[in-house]
Amino acid sequence: MKLEDVLAVEKWQDLAKELHERYGMNGAVSNREGFIIHSNVGWANEVCPLIKGNPQSRVVCASVQQNMIKEAKETKSPVIGECDIGFTKFVLPIFYQGEFLGVAGGCGVLLEGNELDTFYIAKLLGKDEKEVQAMVSEIKPISQNRLQEAIEFTKTWLKNALRI
Repeated sequence: MKLEDVLAVEKWQDLAKELHERYGMNGAVSNREGFIIHSNVGWANEVCPLIKGNPQSRVVCASVQQNMIKEAKETKSPVIGECDIGFTKFVLPIFYQGEFLGVAGGCGVLLEGNELDTFYIAKLLGKDEKEVQAMVSEIKPISQNRLQEAIEFTKTWLKNALRI
């Protein structure tokens, strides 16, 4: 069974879009292998599309995502983490009729009190660190409470959509 067998891709995309609109995140629904199953719905910041658009730098997202998917599957609980450059991300496991199908979540936000590694971002993107600092200066931090709201929203959305 696949995510697309349970809900149409457009419905999964609606969840990602709501996460973006409500919480300013890169909302995503990924299958059990970690591949996003819908088209992009909007970016949380200027850095993420540059990182994800480059085959050499996208590993920054992919490696953490794979580890978080594995943990979410094993624990059957939400997982909060950070990518290598410092953005906060979360995933919730999607189980349907006892089968693990993938995860839903958001990323690309900066948790209050955390910092981004602008030196590393500059190296990854082949940009000047001052240029990167200017790009990230517009990012508004998200509070722990707001992050928890996003997780609870996603839990409720999944429960209602999957009728579990």
